[in-house]
Amino acid sequence: MINELENYWKKFPETVQNFYQDLHNGFTYYASGSMGLYSQYDILYLGDEYWEIVEGREDSLEIQLESAFGFFGNGMGVYVVLDALNCREDNATLWYTSKLPRYHIKFWDIIDEWIVIGFEA
Repeated sequence: MINELENYWKKFPETVQNFYQDLHNGFTYYASGSMGLYSQYDILYLGDEYWEIVEGREDSLEIQLESAFGFFGNGMGVYVVLDALNCREDNATLWYTSKLPRYHIKFWDIIDEWIVIGFEA
């Protein structure tokens, strides 16, 4: 687990903590190594990355990059992100590398939907 993630771990929803601690340490589509819930060691820390799409818009973001983590990636530059300081009731963000984020989605609902799409592909 990366240090930043470890510092915020207890702030994430219990369902996320329980998933990683009791069920599975993430999984991705085997053939490509993408699309899926990242292992604790691969969870994306948004604070470490440069995001051109938000340059000059940091004040209008509804999440804090320093406390936000991408738990799921679709393999095409879209992540399901939890901000440890704003994730009550599984509140998540769809974080795109090429367009502005979409806020207030349900963490497990979008992950379930994308996994089903992956099975159908």
